[in-house]
Amino acid sequence: SSPANHHIERHTHLIFKRALRKFKSDKRMWLQYIDYCKAHDSSKRLGAVYADALALHPSSPELWIGAADWEYFTQGNVKAARALMQSGIRVNGMCPDMYLQYFSMELHFSQKLRGRREILQPGGIRGAAMDDDGAYNCDVAGVVYDEAVRRMPDDLSMRLRFLEACGGFPQTERLKGRILDGLER
Repeated sequence: SSPANHHIERHTHLIFKRALRKFKSDKRMWLQYIDYCKAHDSSKRLGAVYADALALHPSSPELWIGAADWEYFTQGNVKAARALMQSGIRVNGMCPDMYLQYFSMELHFSQKLRGRREILQPGGIRGAAMDDDGAYNCDVAGVVYDEAVRRMPDDLSMRLRFLEACGGFPQTERLKGRILDGLER
C-alpha cells in the first residue's frame, strides 16, 4: 500500500465516478464499480455507491440483494440488511429471488444466534425466553416465506427453492414441514 498504489486507487475511483455521472443508466458499470470497491476494501465508498446505484436502479433485485448481503455479511449490520431487503421487496414485490435471499439471510441470522447461545450457555441450558424468541426458531424466516406465498401463490418452483434453502441450515424441521404442507394443498 505505497503512496503510488493509493494514488492509482483514488484515480480509478475518480474515473468510475466520472463515467457513472455520464452513463448513469449503465447497471453493468455500477456493478463493476461495486466489485472494484469490494476488491479494494473501500467500505465507506461502497455504501455510498450502493445508495447511488439503488436510487437510479430501484427495480434491480441484484443491487438490493448485493447491498443487503454486504451490510449483513461484511458490515455485520443485520438491521440495515433487513431494511434494505424490505425496501427492495416493496419495489420488487413479485421477484422470488428477493424473498428467497431475505429468507436465507434470516435463517443464517437464526443459526448465528443459536451459535452464540451455545457459547454463552454451554451444555444446552435453555431458558423459556430463548425458546419463545422468534429469531432463534426461524419465525422471521417463516413470515418472509408466508409473504412470498401470499404474493405469488401459484409459484410452486419458488416454494421448492425455499425448501431447498432450509436444507442448508440446522433446526429448520418445523419450517420445512410448513413449506411441505403448503405444497400439498
